[in-house]
Amino acid sequence: MSTARNAAINLPRVSKLTEYFEPSMEAASLQYYFPKNTKDRFIEVNNNVIRYYQITKNTAYLKWQAFISEKAATQDNLYFINRSFTKENGSLPNFKDTTFANFRWMPHITSTGYGLINKENWNDVVFKETEVPHTDLKENYIIVDTPEDNN
Repeated sequence: MSTARNAAINLPRVSKLTEYFEPSMEAASLQYYFPKNTKDRFIEVNNNVIRYYQITKNTAYLKWQAFISEKAATQDNLYFINRSFTKENGSLPNFKDTTFANFRWMPHITSTGYGLINKENWNDVVFKETEVPHTDLKENYIIVDTPEDNN
């Protein structure tokens, strides 16, 4: 599963949305959310921008994006985002009851934190951490195996 997910985040990206939102600064961390047991769609959080992609024929299509503000808020659909969206573009499926395999890439320590989250536990999950081998870094293969995701 990790091989397919690494491939997914590295596929060419295409957008048919009317705008493309740029993050405010270079990422100190990137977060990826894959619905449990899937590899063909994912959410990426890069600083103040969140994006949803669907994979079709070896291309990651941007289907939805939003700017994330500093203002605290509760999101019903993307329950793991505890800030408000200031601008949205595109269409987002319902993820309200979805369990996600969550990956937090921390380049400053070449490590990926990971865990399974759902609406009830997302704020209490203690992420496991694994160092990413330097050979994988060159290929941007930062998604790791999550044993819990195979259940």
